[in-house]
Order: sequence, then structure tokens, then C-alpha cells
Amino acid sequence: MNNQFDPMTIRQGTQMRREREETPQDYQYGKQRMAGEIGERALEMMQTPGEAERVSAWNSAFQQTNQGMEFNAAKMKMMEMQYQTALANAQAAEQRAQPKPTQQQEKQDVQRSA
Repeated sequence: MNNQFDPMTIRQGTQMRREREETPQDYQYGKQRMAGEIGERALEMMQTPGEAERVSAWNSAFQQTNQGMEFNAAKMKMMEMQYQTALANAQAAEQRAQPKPTQQQEKQDVQRSA
């Protein structure tokens, strides 16, 4: 039989199936579950002495490089775009929330201005 699937894909699928089948009772007696790779890294930084300082020093050094400055500029641009989008969405929602005048109110406004 010719196996068409990547072994890594099969392992990931098996791991995902196991996680889907877990219940809260599985963790009742001290079994710990990490919040993915990011959660595992955060836990490592909290528990390993000096790791947070090392990462902070690396980030500081990176920010002083050309690539770091480009990265920060791109990050700031993305934040500005997100802010502008959120502002536009809020303004649109505010306009939708305002009651629209009826035809009779519009006629009265026209008569008043004449």
C-alpha cells in the first residue's frame, strides 16, 4: 500500500483528535494542559530565571537594527489602519443609530425654510 500522507500531518491529526476527546475530568488530578506553543513559551518565560530579561534584551537590540525599525514602522502603520477602520465603523454605526426623518418631517422642514 502506498501511503500518500505526510507522517507529520498524521501525527498532528491524531493529537487534535485526542485533544477534542478530552474532558474536564481528565485534568482533575493535576494533569496540566498548555495553551499551545505560545502558551508554552509564555510559561517558559515566567518560570525560567533570566529568560524574560534575555528576551527583553534581544528585543531592544533588534529594535535598533534597520530591520527592527522597518518592523516597528510597519506595525505602527497597521495599528493606524486598524484605528482608522474602527473609527469609520463607529461613525457608520452612529449614523445608522440616528433616526431618519420621515417624508412629512422633511416637508415641514422645507416649508419652514421657505
